This record gives sequence, C-alpha cells and structure tokens, in this order.
Amino acid sequence: MRPSSSHTLMRTQTRTLIIAAVVAFSPAAFPQETKPATNAPARRGDRSPPITVALNHHDKFNWIGAFSSAPPPTNSIVGALDAPEAVNRDLKLFWLACGKKDFLFKGNGDFDALLKSKSIRHEYLETEGDHSWPVWRRHLVEFAPKLFR
Repeated sequence: MRPSSSHTLMRTQTRTLIIAAVVAFSPAAFPQETKPATNAPARRGDRSPPITVALNHHDKFNWIGAFSSAPPPTNSIVGALDAPEAVNRDLKLFWLACGKKDFLFKGNGDFDALLKSKSIRHEYLETEGDHSWPVWRRHLVEFAPKLFR
C-alpha cells in the first residue's frame, strides 16, 4: 500500500517542524559552535524519521543516537550516502545500538555494513536483549556520556 500524497506531505511537514523546533531551541541551550542531538527509539512501523531527518540535515545536528531504530530506506538518505565527507565533518557522533533478539537486528547490521561501505563514521553496538525499554535504557547509559566528551 502506497502512502497518499497527503500522507507524504504531512510526513515532510512534520520533519520540517521537528528541525525548526530543534534549531529554534538550540541557541538558548547550546553554545554557538554546538548543534543539538537527536535520539529516539523506533516505533513499530516507523521507518526511522530521526535517522532520516538527522542524516538529511547533518549540518543541523552534531550527534545522532539510534536505539533499535528501523534503518531508513537508502533512497531516503541518498544525499548523505553520497557525501560521507560532509556527514563525517558535521557529526561528532553517529551512534547505533540494537539488541541481538530485536526484530530489527538484521536491518541494523545491514545498515552498519552500508555505512561502513560508504565510509560514514559511526559506532554500532550489539547488545543482549530485544525491542524493549530495558534494552533502550542500557543503550542510553552507553550513549549519554558520549555527548559530553
């Protein structure tokens, strides 16, 4: 089933609003040379808008953290995949983690391999566990300190 054009427009507008809200908030919360982070666990059926938005607007973010996220379709991040030098320049950290029993585990491993093949600097952590809050809590414990290094 293909999304309707109104559904596609709504998704595009939502992504634009997310970026506008983060960027509007960032001057008050971050020093001039620092850009905000984005992080979100995936929602069932969600094709990982946080990763898609952050990679397509890597000049607006310094950190990406993805916990058990559904990797974005490659056609939605072509610009980033074709410009690894720019992505690597802009991102201080691109961090992915997934539990070995998560239904998204294979997709995350494939996404890790794709990023490596495109020379996009990132960290990928495989942990024990499934697609659940206790696993994401452990991922957050690993990820959060990296934001302050």
